Amino acid sequence: MPYFDESGVIMGQLPGHYGMSEIYTHIYASFFLFLASIAAVAIVYSTLKKSKFSWPVILGGMLYVGGIGLGEGIEHLPFLDPYIRSMGHYTHLISAPIAVFTLYLGMKETVELCKVGPEKAKLGGAEIGMGIFAAASLVVILMGYLAHTPWNEHIESPVLLIIFLPTLFFVGLVIYESRHFAESTEMLYLPIISIAVSFLTLDIWIGRFADVEGFAGLYILTHSFQDTLLAATGGMVLLFALHIWYSHRIGRLFLLGVSSHEEAPETPAPVPRKKDFRVDEQ
Repeated sequence: MPYFDESGVIMGQLPGHYGMSEIYTHIYASFFLFLASIAAVAIVYSTLKKSKFSWPVILGGMLYVGGIGLGEGIEHLPFLDPYIRSMGHYTHLISAPIAVFTLYLGMKETVELCKVGPEKAKLGGAEIGMGIFAAASLVVILMGYLAHTPWNEHIESPVLLIIFLPTLFFVGLVIYESRHFAESTEMLYLPIISIAVSFLTLDIWIGRFADVEGFAGLYILTHSFQDTLLAATGGMVLLFALHIWYSHRIGRLFLLGVSSHEEAPETPAPVPRKKDFRVDEQ
């Protein structure tokens, strides 16, 4: 099991990560996910900052996705203080299930928005998101203080037991909610990102369970698969942001009801609503 010695040097990484070769891929993929998420948030926010619906929950979800990458990257940098690495470890551990939950809320709000429009939609996710952020920050700081070092099974084991089952429940809700976007061309990336983050979260938590319980083969397998999921999720987050920017430019977001009349470059003809909801109904 990887751990830190008294001088703060990572021990156990050499055999655990194929002679330190895989760990570099892991670090690069982690920081790529973080930077991609920050860039995506900036693109979407700048595109919709004047909109009546600025997607606060979806933006929050993407920030938590970035927290996964930031935490994963920081915890494996040997030149940082062990306490900082410890906080990075718990940041990615806590950010993952919260990202699943907030993206699920974002999908629900998008469905509501497209059904009734920005004027009538009842959206309360921003307040929920602020509460979650405050609680998550306190949990990360507290766990880092109590553990003093990452990979502390005495601290992690209760958390794994308490959070894993609710995480599975919300992963199921994400997959179920994705049915609304099955025929969508404009919002297809949103459920794809949500499902990818769900699998990434399960991979992280199964990997932590394998590490705590000493299942070396399962730990190495999940850690290697995590590299692919980190990079792929980062790419999809960027594609989603660029697609939103392009759809806004050509007025498609106005047709969907997620941007206001004043924002549309050219006012499209009114689009009749169908009784059965489709995200990209025409």
